[in-house]
Amino acid sequence: GVVFRAERNGRTGLWLLDLRSDSVRQLAQLPDPDANFGRASWSPDGREIAFARIIPPDTARGKWRLDLAALDLASGATRELSIQGLGDRIPRAPVWLGARLAFVAAGRGDAAGPIWIADSAGGGARAVTAETVRATAPSFSPDGGRIVSGSADRTVRVWDAASGEELLVLRGHENWVGAAEFSPD
Repeated sequence: GVVFRAERNGRTGLWLLDLRSDSVRQLAQLPDPDANFGRASWSPDGREIAFARIIPPDTARGKWRLDLAALDLASGATRELSIQGLGDRIPRAPVWLGARLAFVAAGRGDAAGPIWIADSAGGGARAVTAETVRATAPSFSPDGGRIVSGSADRTVRVWDAASGEELLVLRGHENWVGAAEFSPD
């Protein structure tokens, strides 16, 4: 199937397109139709989908919260990943590698920022790239050793996933690069 986030029939959420039957069903309701937090991502075993979401306040004076969540496809339950250490940064565009998630941690009103990694069970996150990096939609290499991303500075960049060392910069694009992906080989 294909998972996507969109507003459909007046409802904003995560949707699943079954390619065998061409049917679409909503997996989760999301509260903000204007919030664009990047892609949703399948877990390696196909049992969960990770996504960034905005959570409305539970009181009139409360703050809206932004977090990463994982939707269990069998039960339909959504669990907050409780990523710690981001401060005021907003997690966007998560992607799985085993039990880890890489994501962009952007400032408010921004779609690009440094790349962070966290365990999918939640807990502390660590920055992989420098704070000045303006990455979009990170992706792991098949062996998990490298991360590639497009960038708001019109480049494609490759980093070592463990050290954060920048390995390659491809320049020359005319606009910002929204995403990049490794081939399976």
